[in-house]
Amino acid sequence: MAVKRQILSYLQSCRRLMQIFQGLFLFFVGLVLLVPHDALLPVCGALSVILFLLLVRIISRPSCASTIYHCVTFLLLPFNLVTCWCLYTKIALQTTSKPCPPNMDWFKVLDG
Repeated sequence: MAVKRQILSYLQSCRRLMQIFQGLFLFFVGLVLLVPHDALLPVCGALSVILFLLLVRIISRPSCASTIYHCVTFLLLPFNLVTCWCLYTKIALQTTSKPCPPNMDWFKVLDG
């Protein structure tokens, strides 16, 4: 009976961690849609560091690591791809005199 209680306790803590990740991911999606391009880059970097630290904390807890490993990877992948995309378009805008093609600079579309 004690083992069953311990397993349920571990699953509860994993659920709480997953809710934190889902909240951060939705917060980031909102930022991508609402924040102007220049202001988004430092926010991308800060959120990247926060998510990395949370990932390290989860991996240090072996009881939760196996349960939510795939979910964390799924949440971090789009976040890191968008962060790299932000940096790429920012560098491309600064280093070329020609504007980016319309399909590359999608922040202008969002800003109107």
